[in-house]
Amino acid sequence: MADGLNTPRKPGTWCFSTLHTNDAIQAVSRILDAFPAANQPQVRQQLVAGARGRDRAAACPGVDGVMRWPAIRNHDREPTPVARLVRKGDDHQLRSQISVAAPTA
Repeated sequence: MADGLNTPRKPGTWCFSTLHTNDAIQAVSRILDAFPAANQPQVRQQLVAGARGRDRAAACPGVDGVMRWPAIRNHDREPTPVARLVRKGDDHQLRSQISVAAPTA
């Protein structure tokens, strides 16, 4: 475990230093390696929970025509296939799933 990798900022929050990795799979591995093996399942759950939600908002003009106000806020909380693999510990399948899920240009 790299003691200098993370420092507590406030209860329940950790600040990680820059991760110098070549891809997302190595980043997940580096984050997990910073914790004892006994804590890694919990860290996996927290990674998935933090990355799972997406907030979307649409802004509508106010009655004055200048101000804009949030009109819609939607939380998507369905776990993605990548999140499921991280949670289960199937890191070896991440590269394949990320390439399948990548948008085509």
